[in-house]
Amino acid sequence: MKPTLPLKLKLIVPAALVLTALAGNVCLADETRTATNVPAAATNATPTVTVKEYLKDPGAFAERDIVLQGFVTDVCRKKGCWALLHDTDADARGQVRVKQDEEGQTFKAFPLELLGKNILVTGHVNATKVDNAYLDKWEASVKAAQERAEKAGGEKSESFDTVLKQIAEYRDRAAKSPHGYLKSYSLAVSQWREADAKN
Repeated sequence: MKPTLPLKLKLIVPAALVLTALAGNVCLADETRTATNVPAAATNATPTVTVKEYLKDPGAFAERDIVLQGFVTDVCRKKGCWALLHDTDADARGQVRVKQDEEGQTFKAFPLELLGKNILVTGHVNATKVDNAYLDKWEASVKAAQERAEKAGGEKSESFDTVLKQIAEYRDRAAKSPHGYLKSYSLAVSQWREADAKN
């Protein structure tokens, strides 16, 4: 296995961007996992995990540094601040949206040239409690943005309705979970490198 550079990742919570919710890459889970389910890789050393392994149980890596390996399927066209990663196994399902660490911004943005390449990103996995208070705040911000857009003369956007529908689905899932809330997991990147790059 090739050595990896240390990176810092943060979770992207559903309220962060309308696009986050639309992309369907926010990992939500109820609080049924126990410490015995934490993979052996999640020790004091920074584990390297695949997108498939991460999506199986993102909570196992919560509040830890990890190296995430994946295949770039999309990048931010404006600033290169985020990338979508798919597992290197083409038959695997799901993607993870990794975003530049807004606090540090210590790495170069994700350029378009990364499309179709395998990369490694390392960082910190954060967890956000998604309860009714969180969803109320998110819903209010979406409705306010929708109202501003309509007052500015824009047509009613289906994307707002899509996000509001997703918020309602999260409320339903949270109500049905054992603890009455969900956890949201996302990644904020401070560095990345191509998986086949030589040091």
